[in-house]
Amino acid sequence: MSSEEKKVDKKGAGRPQKEIDWDIVYRCLEAGCNGVQVAAYVGVHADTLYHAVKRKFDMNFSDFSAQYSSKGEVMLGLKQFQEAMKGDRGMLIWLGKQRLGQKENHAHQVEHSGTMTQLRIVHFGDSDDPQPFRNVDHKKES
Repeated sequence: MSSEEKKVDKKGAGRPQKEIDWDIVYRCLEAGCNGVQVAAYVGVHADTLYHAVKRKFDMNFSDFSAQYSSKGEVMLGLKQFQEAMKGDRGMLIWLGKQRLGQKENHAHQVEHSGTMTQLRIVHFGDSDDPQPFRNVDHKKES
């Protein structure tokens, strides 16, 4: 028997390939899921998903995942920004702290003699306040 006769036609051998719902894959990656989580959700082994990405998109899973994960982060940031611009005070404060480095500054300072207390309050005013972010210093003599 020649070596050519020993070759077996592998076409059709093994399990049929499972169809992957790519819309679900995109949404899961946008939501921040990792490859193992996405694969489990669509019902395939992680390696199967990674190979399918390579075949379909000619890129490795890490690069593919990064694209959709970044898109999800942008979508989330936009939604948070929209809520803040609608006047959601909690979101305004949170975004101010995260993006602008703002913080609530509650400093209490007592001199050694114990005669002076200094309290610094950061005021987050209303949207129609002409000075919405002003520092208010209160000094109390004991």
